[in-house]
Amino acid sequence: MLLGGSPLQARPGTGTDGSSFAGIWEAEKINGLPALQLTISRSENTLNGTAGFYQQTRKDVTEPWQVTGETSLKLLSPVVKGKALSFEVRHQRCRGGVEEGPHAKFGLELPAQTRPILWKPGGEEMNEG
Repeated sequence: MLLGGSPLQARPGTGTDGSSFAGIWEAEKINGLPALQLTISRSENTLNGTAGFYQQTRKDVTEPWQVTGETSLKLLSPVVKGKALSFEVRHQRCRGGVEEGPHAKFGLELPAQTRPILWKPGGEEMNEG
């Protein structure tokens, strides 16, 4: 499953506290299934939240994809600059492992004329593996 490399479209959620980023944001579906959900809240001047990554698998190439798990991670170091939010999440070197690698970095942009865009800096790709 590819979650990075090129920008992903996201749609705004249900934010009601006046913050542009507060709410539930869902990445467009991959393989017709959910891929990522950001849940962002604001208390005073601080943003908090989680990133839920959905694991997709299939038995073989003739079978349809299925969501077989979800990992919810706390947003780390959220920073807002204008219409852009950058944040990090913990990253494990392999699925189910305990050894952590460098944090994975992401951003959410709110362009004035287009739909919001979820991105991963540096054009890096995050493949299921």
